[in-house]
Amino acid sequence: MPDRPFSRRTFLLRCAALGAAGSALSACSNDTERAADAGSAAGGACSDVSGLTPEEAQTRQTFNYVEETPIPGQRCDNCRFWQPPAGDAFCGACTLVKGPINPGGHCTSWLAAA
Repeated sequence: MPDRPFSRRTFLLRCAALGAAGSALSACSNDTERAADAGSAAGGACSDVSGLTPEEAQTRQTFNYVEETPIPGQRCDNCRFWQPPAGDAFCGACTLVKGPINPGGHCTSWLAAA
């Protein structure tokens, strides 16, 4: 009988390990995709200013509001002017910038929360 590189038992154990690793990677990937999709969907909702007056919508430009902060550590959700969302909503509010506010957003009036 020729030498086998490994036994059937070793082969089956390796297949099971690869299957488990693949499942774990798939689960991580799906969670990441779901989080990204939720952020994208919410990001679109946080940029909807259709319910604002032109003057209220202008505050977003006046304070240079952006949906994603360019400055690490300076996010809307850790700003003094941040107002958390109601219930399980994603978008919060701001006492300066009108309309729905992305928690990961930023504006030029950011001030560390007290």
